[in-house]
Amino acid sequence: MPGYLVRITLIMAFVQFINALEYMIFNPLFTWMAPTFQVPVSQAGYVTGVYTLASVIAGVSVWRWVGNVKPRRFLLCNMALLGGLTMMTLTTTRFDGLLFWRFLTGLVGGTTMGVASSLLVNIMPPQLRPRALASTIAAFSLVSIIGMPMMLFLSERIGWQIAPATIGGLCLIALPLIKLVLPEQPIKASRQTGLRWSSSVLFYASGNALAQFSPMLIIPLLVPLLTVKMGASGDELPWLFFGGGAAGLCATKITGKLCQHYSVYRISLLASLLFILSLSIAFTCNRGGALF
Repeated sequence: MPGYLVRITLIMAFVQFINALEYMIFNPLFTWMAPTFQVPVSQAGYVTGVYTLASVIAGVSVWRWVGNVKPRRFLLCNMALLGGLTMMTLTTTRFDGLLFWRFLTGLVGGTTMGVASSLLVNIMPPQLRPRALASTIAAFSLVSIIGMPMMLFLSERIGWQIAPATIGGLCLIALPLIKLVLPEQPIKASRQTGLRWSSSVLFYASGNALAQFSPMLIIPLLVPLLTVKMGASGDELPWLFFGGGAAGLCATKITGKLCQHYSVYRISLLASLLFILSLSIAFTCNRGGALF
């Protein structure tokens, strides 16, 4: 892969890392945030849920016209807003105020991943797209391996406020990198006609949505599930997320190897069975957070 394409891939992975960290950190971080907002830790699901709701609203609202804007400019605006809105959570100690800022952040974060991925696909030659996308997907595992344990470690020793401030700083660092390295893509005339509804488009979109629904649904429940149901302490959370991220990275590597020998259907079926097994461990055992 040429050097300039490597730089583009790394910047896109960095953007996806920030976006995923910003979304995922508030659930485990709420263990330290709850006393500030005077609510129980079990309310963490509302913080993640309102973000997810806003992401869905944003995705449904912009999908028809987002192809008519310049993706690099759109990504720059999104990252600036993402950093600013994340840091705005430091300005309130009211729970409803926190939900308000998380909702606004979700409107921005919900479209960032899609725009960044589409920009990467448009820039990369067809033969390099799988490798580039695999590199950016690995950023999600790095969130659990490096990002979340580090944020939780710092929050335990300094205060939860360090996490939003750090994420805001990372967004500011990403802005000049996006501006200087990523090329602007012209708006093609074919995009301006928009995507028309058809049975195949609806089936493809709904299939992907259903596949992602169950794994995403468990994220708002993670901290209450680990701490209340499975008895994990706040000190154990960084290590639990580290272990989960390492397992996810290994699973990604193994899946890539299996795709060369088995059909996608078989691999998806096996992954679904393993996911159901892990859920059965969570809801039937009072211990075993590490295994889960």
